[in-house]
Parts: sequence; structure tokens; C-alpha cells
Amino acid sequence: PPNLGYFVDAGSVQSIEELTNLQDLQLACPQIATSDHIKHNMKLLGSIIGILKSLKSLTVVPVCFSEDSNDNENSSIAIFLDFLDKVPPPCSLLQRLELFPRVCVFHRLPSWIITIEKLCILKVAVMELLRKDIETLSMLNALTVFSLYVRTTPAEPIIFDKSGFHVLKYFKFKCSTVSSLRFDEGAMPNLQRLKMEFNGSTVEQYNLENVGFKHLSGVKVSAKICIAGTSEANRMAIASVLNNAIRQNTRISSVIIRFINRVIKDLPIVPTPHTDHMHENLRLDKSVRSWPTQCDGCKELGAGHRFKCEQCNSKVYYDMCCATAPHTLKHPLFPGSVFRFLRKPLASECGRACDACGDLMHGFVYHCFERGLDLHPRCARLPVRTANVKGYVMELRRVSACSRCCICMCGKEGYRNKFWSYRSSQEGQDINVHMACLKDLASKSHETLTKLYEILMGESQWTPTEVLGEDTSDQLVVSRMVIVRH
Repeated sequence: PPNLGYFVDAGSVQSIEELTNLQDLQLACPQIATSDHIKHNMKLLGSIIGILKSLKSLTVVPVCFSEDSNDNENSSIAIFLDFLDKVPPPCSLLQRLELFPRVCVFHRLPSWIITIEKLCILKVAVMELLRKDIETLSMLNALTVFSLYVRTTPAEPIIFDKSGFHVLKYFKFKCSTVSSLRFDEGAMPNLQRLKMEFNGSTVEQYNLENVGFKHLSGVKVSAKICIAGTSEANRMAIASVLNNAIRQNTRISSVIIRFINRVIKDLPIVPTPHTDHMHENLRLDKSVRSWPTQCDGCKELGAGHRFKCEQCNSKVYYDMCCATAPHTLKHPLFPGSVFRFLRKPLASECGRACDACGDLMHGFVYHCFERGLDLHPRCARLPVRTANVKGYVMELRRVSACSRCCICMCGKEGYRNKFWSYRSSQEGQDINVHMACLKDLASKSHETLTKLYEILMGESQWTPTEVLGEDTSDQLVVSRMVIVRH
């Protein structure tokens, strides 16, 4: 059937994978269900979501909900869904994803959300929302309805600027404080409805001009102010402050303010399992490891400095290129294209190969959705021109030359000739070397492989290249992680 309504038992969940034509799926969780029971069902559901190739709508709701009250109460059955970050991403046809806060909460935004390019409607609750999560959401170019519930007071402002959200028409924001919200000039240019819900105690504590209501045009604003045990005079004062902050923008078409006799309580942050988090605080590891070793990010053989997570003291090690991997990057060989960081390659029956070296991808990857390209983090950092090989100027090319590779001696019929190579022409002599052959040749030890990348990239480029700022402390702040030096 194209549609499936409510179901509550594990048998129903397991049988869904047989419904290959299913387009609309709604999972209803009863109030009497235990969190373990719901989590078990959600794990089963997560394992088969990737199988439902026709799925266009997925909704998870509590039984007996109303649109006006579905997420207005702190629920005793809410569960954390971080295990869904490991499952294959949902069908690329998915247009509607609604995970109601009374049932489902993510610690962080799942990494696969960026792969759902046709997503139009998104309702999600998270414990934490970082700036890079907003950047990820801004890449959902079809998003028109977005409901966001942040279950803890944000550690940094939630800023919406002119990048992304160009077709968004409806935005609902719920958080304990409205002061964390920021609209920059040009943000959400086609927004028509803005709904907010926050605690009234935060209204008079902060300068609401910083929210940036003045940058919204032609928007209907409605606000639910949560406050308990206060006088009518105090409520009127709070409403006046908020109304004045919004009305400074004469282009706001209407403002509706309601009071609710309760407060939004932050959920306590529960540390996520080590296998789920991003290992964001990394320390240089100087211990000697037996060869062969691999980077736990890209799964390639280890090269260069290694870093380990100082928070969890786990045995997870990242090499330099994975430790400093920016959220997005551009490569000169593909002008105009943007490569986006993914923790694992997109699902494929035969696996996905790196379009630089031809080796299969098993871990961290940069993916270009426009062109369907994949690059290892190291391959993505390769310079297009280097003069470090005995004075020879070597240029990186996307397709190998007709001449044979100087290492494997394969000509144009060889598999590796389809991928990148370094070329040089000196004194009438052509040099053509497959990038993959260079990697193989240097993979005798950690030292030889490290030396290869030092030669190609230069010593300065084989250190963190995405540094945003540096001070006199022992930390380097990079675009994805914090590197801590001894």
C-alpha cells in the first residue's frame, strides 16, 4: 500500500520492509509504552528505512496528539535517537520528515540529513544546535516548512544569514530563551510565517533588538510566551517589550502574542556513547603504533601526525587531514562545485570509489551532490601544482595522460588511468605518475607514507590548513574540531 497509518508493536515494524511501494509512513507511540520498547521499535525502523525506496513521508507522533499540543509538554517517553545516525540514510525521495519532540530527540542533528535533497517539511528536536548544523540545514534547498525545538539553552547564537533557506515559508522555533535566535540581513527572504515559543523570563533580560526582527519582511509573527505564577501587569509589560522589538520593523504584517501558564524546562544533557559523538577535542598523540595502522576517520593507512580524543580517552585516532577536515571545501579541478563532509559514503550496492585515487571509500568522505563525486579527505587536500619533487613542477590532472605511468607502466587501458595523476614535462621528458601508485609505493611504513604527502603538499600544507584563529594557548581552533597540542 502507498500509505500506512498507526502501528505500535515490533512485529508491525519488522513487516514494513516488505512494503517496497510504501510512500507515507506514520509511527504512533502510545503513552503507556516504555522508553525501551519505543527505542527497540525505532532501531528496527532505522534498520529498514533505507530499504523503503519509495518513501516520501515519515512521521513519528505520540498517540492521541493534536497539532496545537503535540510538543507543548515535557514528555516522559521522549527518547534519544542518536543511534539513527549510524543507519543508512532515508530514501532520497523523502519530502516530509516529522519527528515529534514528545517522542524523539536527537543529541545533535544526524549527519545524513544533508543527503535528503528533496526534503520540504522538517520537524525535529535536538539537545544541541551548533553553527555547523545550521550550515548543514541551509543546504536543504527544497525546505519550505521547518520546525525546530532546541531542548537546552544554546551555548552559541543560532544565526540565520543570507545563505540558504531561500524557499522557506514557515519557521517555528521553540527554546527556553528567544535571545539565542539571530536573523541577519537577507535571511529567509521568502518567509511568510514565524512562530516562536519561549520563556517569558528571558524577554526582559536581553536586548531583543539583537534578534534581528528588522531583517524580516512581510512576515506574520506569532509568539507563545511561557510563564507561570505572574501578575497580569507583568505579562502586559513582557508583551509590550516583545511587541516593540518586533514592531520596529514596519514591514512585519501582523503580531500575535499568547501566554501559556508553564515554563520550558531544559533537558539535562546526557553524555552520548563514545561511538556516537564526533570526537571534537583532539590531542596530539606521540605514542608509537605498530604498522600498518589506519586513520579511524577515512580508514586509509596512517600518515602524518595522529590525534586522539581527550574527552573519552578512546582508542579513536585521526590523521591530520581528517582531524582538520572543514565542513565544506572547493577543489580547483572542479570549479564551481562544493564538496561536503560526510562521516561515511553514501550507500551503494558495489561501494563507492574515490574519484581521485580509485580506492574504495570506507570512512570520512567529501561528496559533491551536484556531480556525484567522492574524495578521500587526503586526496581532497592535494595541491594542483607542486614543485617539491627535485625541482620538477608537477601538475595534478583528473585523467591520466596517454603515456604510461612511471610506476605501474600501465597505459590508457589500465584502471588507474581513469583517475588522477601527477604530470611533468622537463627537457622533453614526460613524467606521468598515478596518484594511487604513489600511495602504494609509499605504503611501506608510516614514515614513507608521511614523507610522500610532505613532498606533495609541502611542510606548511601538511599542518592544519583550516585554522580559523590561533592564540597563545595550547589550542588550535579549526573548522570542525579543536586540536590540542602538548
